[in-house]
Amino acid sequence: MSEGFVVSDDESGQGTSLAAWNASTRLRGLPVITADLLVPTNCRAVIIAPHPDDEVLACGGLMSQLAQLERNLLLISVTDGTASHPGSTLWPVERLCEARPKESAEALNRLGMPAERL
Repeated sequence: MSEGFVVSDDESGQGTSLAAWNASTRLRGLPVITADLLVPTNCRAVIIAPHPDDEVLACGGLMSQLAQLERNLLLISVTDGTASHPGSTLWPVERLCEARPKESAEALNRLGMPAERL
């Protein structure tokens, strides 16, 4: 690969340097896509995540911008997240089942996304 990008099976965590990302002419050539352009007025965003909290980790910045634009959002979690701690006495399935939705609601609240927009 050109422009200093590192492609390796090395798991040392080296990766591509910030300088290489900043120097990339390919990235500079990409158009800027704003949240307003991505989700126009009277439209809604649909975000699909493997399990609760992944939507915030992957799209938190976008969701915050959508909240500021007062766009509606449909979140789909493929699982309920209760299999994340198999055999745990601290996080049994019942506790996870109760905690996961509350954690997502709190994260969305902190991002400024009101429940009525979901």
